[in-house]
Amino acid sequence: MIINNSLNKLCRFVGPYLRICPEHVFVVDDGHGICGCAVAAPDSKHFYEQFKKHWLPEVCKNKFSCYLQ
Repeated sequence: MIINNSLNKLCRFVGPYLRICPEHVFVVDDGHGICGCAVAAPDSKHFYEQFKKHWLPEVCKNKFSCYLQ
């Protein structure tokens, strides 16, 4: 399904921003529904450190958990 596939891709992109700096994530609605988003990391060094330390290990654990058992 195209909508679910697009939503999955969007969540993969926006997810780390929602976790690390949610106050800088904005949803764009054109009056007919959600049509996009805007994300920012005010401190890219901090964002990248948090991304490596917290986000990547969690994603890898969830995505590859079947290989760890």
